[in-house]
Amino acid sequence: MKQKPHWTKAEIVEFDELVDGVSSLHQLERIDCRLRLDEFVKAHGKAKCDAMFAHLEAGGAKEDGPMVDVPADEAESEGEHQ
Repeated sequence: MKQKPHWTKAEIVEFDELVDGVSSLHQLERIDCRLRLDEFVKAHGKAKCDAMFAHLEAGGAKEDGPMVDVPADEAESEGEHQ
């Protein structure tokens, strides 16, 4: 079975910036980040975002996440787009 990182460095960096922005002192930045965070969660899934949040809260580095198995149907569709 093929494996890939649970999240990429780019995904966790963007997620961290959005989470930080939700707590901004600037109202427009808070609103913008809240809206973008909702879209990010829709695109990447709540389980993945929860895992990234827990990783960051535990002091984890902003790097590729742990390797996870890719279902066969996803692995096939990824190969078609390369």
